Amino acid sequence: MADYKLSAEGTTVKVTMTPSVTMTQISSPCGLASRSVESLLQQIAALPEEGSGSAVEALVTATVTASAHWIESAINELFDKCVLVAESNIAPLDREKVIEIGKLWSDPGEDGERLRRSTTTDKWKYFVKHFTGETTDKTDKRPHAARLLTKLRNVIAHGKPWRLPTEESHRELEACLRKEFKMNKGTSNRPFYPYQVLSRGCAEWSAKTARAYIRYELDRLGLTKPMLGV
Repeated sequence: MADYKLSAEGTTVKVTMTPSVTMTQISSPCGLASRSVESLLQQIAALPEEGSGSAVEALVTATVTASAHWIESAINELFDKCVLVAESNIAPLDREKVIEIGKLWSDPGEDGERLRRSTTTDKWKYFVKHFTGETTDKTDKRPHAARLLTKLRNVIAHGKPWRLPTEESHRELEACLRKEFKMNKGTSNRPFYPYQVLSRGCAEWSAKTARAYIRYELDRLGLTKPMLGV
């Protein structure tokens, strides 16, 4: 909001805008990630089933990356809201605990740096436990799926080749992902990554996993209103 002041000098009218409230401006990578995921899914759906292999692979790669980014940017945004508690509305979270965790997140020392460098799911664990005292339910599939998504994103990000047959270090991830969605047709004689795994089913699973996991954690925090793209 701004206050407007008009002043007339001869035939000229000047308009002066004076901000009435000074507020920190923060970006929302989380919103960008959620919109990107939806756009990418629409682009994949518009491609023909046959003859679009490389185009699908490119879009699926982007979808996996954006979905994992969605989960990470969501928790980073929650932490940042705690830093800006005076300007943020994140009820029903306890205000004293909000201030406490906000100070830790912005702490330039070792403790703050350790938290900021934590894995995405570890950040979520810390945040939820801080406010609720609860730990992650090991029987719930949503945290498990989120970890798988992060691991697949890391495979893409680090760009290390996969061999056929699959190396032992990759077998567990491959076995888990095969249970989640269908692989690309006609690729069983090629390495799992990138040829088999980057399927339409992979893109749909990635988006569904990100949305479900963020909603799962928000519900545990009592933040039931739509936020962070879900």
